[in-house]
Amino acid sequence: WSGWSNVGITSGSTNLGLATSGPGATNYIEVRVWAQDTGSPSTASGSGASYPRRSWVTKGAAAPAPNASQNFLVVNWSEFQTGSYTVRCRTNRGDTYIGTYTYTVNATSSSGAQQLLCRFGYPGDQAYISWTGGPGAPFDSDTLTW
Repeated sequence: WSGWSNVGITSGSTNLGLATSGPGATNYIEVRVWAQDTGSPSTASGSGASYPRRSWVTKGAAAPAPNASQNFLVVNWSEFQTGSYTVRCRTNRGDTYIGTYTYTVNATSSSGAQQLLCRFGYPGDQAYISWTGGPGAPFDSDTLTW
């Protein structure tokens, strides 16, 4: 959004919403006040950075037999822009995908968690989530060492 809004007040104050560019972005605002009896406006500006988004993986519920030594993966997120994302489960074993499936994560709030149907269970190896679609994609989560 850009442009000027005439708030039409003669005294007092008003609040205007500012839609940010999403987590991790620096956003700017400029305010101009022009009194009818003066020839020029007064201007003030400011900026602020939002917190950087973060994603990480945790162990979920144990997988059913015959994969009982494995666990489902839970993807966690914080400081995310709400929206629908596409994710894939990955491992450090040759940087391959775990399974052939993509999953949808609907982030209805800026922080949350969702258990996925992919499972993993190799001691010493690492698993992570690739966010392949959605606001700000692509990016990878932090890794989990099993």
